[in-house]
Amino acid sequence: MRRLFLCTAFLSTVIPAKGLDLEQALREATTQGPDAQVLKNSVDSAHGKVKSVESVAWPTVTGYANAGIGQQPLGAQAGLISAFGALGQTLGNINKSVGGLGGDTAGNMKPLSSLGSDISTDPYYNYSWGVKVQQALFTFGRVSTALRMAKTQERITTASSLATRQNIQSNVVDLYLAAVLAQAHVDVLKRSVASQEETVKSLERNFANGSGAKAQVLLARSKRISVQQDIISAVRDAKSARQAFNRVLGRPSVDTTPLDTAGLSAFESAAPTREDILKTAANQRQDLKTVRESRHLLEDLAFIDKAAYYPIVGLVGKFGFSVTDQNASSVKHGADWDNRDWSIGVGMTWNIFDGWSSKGDEDQTRAMVRTLSVREGDLVRGIEIGTDTYLRDKEAADSALSAAIEGVSAAREARDLFHMTLSNGGGSLSDLLSAEDGLSAAEFGWLAARLSRAKACIHLSLVQGKDLISVSEAP
Repeated sequence: MRRLFLCTAFLSTVIPAKGLDLEQALREATTQGPDAQVLKNSVDSAHGKVKSVESVAWPTVTGYANAGIGQQPLGAQAGLISAFGALGQTLGNINKSVGGLGGDTAGNMKPLSSLGSDISTDPYYNYSWGVKVQQALFTFGRVSTALRMAKTQERITTASSLATRQNIQSNVVDLYLAAVLAQAHVDVLKRSVASQEETVKSLERNFANGSGAKAQVLLARSKRISVQQDIISAVRDAKSARQAFNRVLGRPSVDTTPLDTAGLSAFESAAPTREDILKTAANQRQDLKTVRESRHLLEDLAFIDKAAYYPIVGLVGKFGFSVTDQNASSVKHGADWDNRDWSIGVGMTWNIFDGWSSKGDEDQTRAMVRTLSVREGDLVRGIEIGTDTYLRDKEAADSALSAAIEGVSAAREARDLFHMTLSNGGGSLSDLLSAEDGLSAAEFGWLAARLSRAKACIHLSLVQGKDLISVSEAP
């Protein structure tokens, strides 16, 4: 119990309390960190794609408005009929005064030679506006499949976003523990330098009073300077680790909020058996769900590609007004009921042969389905490897932590004995310096083992597809 108290007291001095703990860091990173914001935008984009797919079930409503002017050569009756393409009207609608295609008032056809005297050379003005509606009626399952694909895509979006969020949490854990360990290394070295500084001053006083040897003073100074150089490198590494951690949280790189490890034990739940971990992972791993749903999505897409050779039956309707006249002012009467232009009917399109383009798309999609099956099997094997790795890491960390607790207690007791002996005029300085180094190494080894065990426990939770904190179902 005394040894555990000493180690806990050491951790509290190295990592001050009332700072940023792991739970706060995880929540901050998953709600407002840069990766979380990118994830939110990607989810919004995916929802937009889903709406685009669902649009196939809704009618298409199009408004149109056209205006133009043109002229056809004299005597080109067929050209007059097709003037302005879809905007053109029959010759009888173009000029009702003609009475018919080249006919007299009695409806009798005139010889072609007489048309030139009746057809004006003035250009024709064309105006039309209205609404068109198209609705698919029967598509051999393409619309229902598309709607099912939209729901599948929603599930993929949710699973993918949750998997990404768990990756963010894993990254936060690694960076958090790395920053804690790097700062602890700096603090341990500083404590070692402070202890050696006291030793140097003591030796200098003894030497000034005629006891001891100058070589001892020089050796102590050399050792202190060596550790001071180590501190420079440790401080550099600690700053780099902290900047990387601040970045994933979206904090300024210069943020120095103390990292609090007081709540770290809350993440160290007892490790379940390997079989239980794999069973939970098979049901909860979001990346597995993403791969499986993506395979189902591609299978439906392959059906859509195959159905491209099936006919589509649809309803088409139009209502509007159209005017074609040589008098530009006739547009004022364009909305007259006599100028209405409407139609309604059923049409069918059938892609009989497209050079095997759709068949090629189907073959490509089915190859992607097989690829995802391979990917799923590989992912399952990766989960098994990760589970075995983290179980071994936890076992090793438990053993290292037990040894480290014993080591810290023994190293501290040895240091105290050497210091007392040297103060009473006995022993040697080299023994005391070695004891100081041994204590620093033991304390740092204990902290490293403590953090390694926490990391292994946390990753055993993540490998099962569990969230480390309580968050909403979807980002």
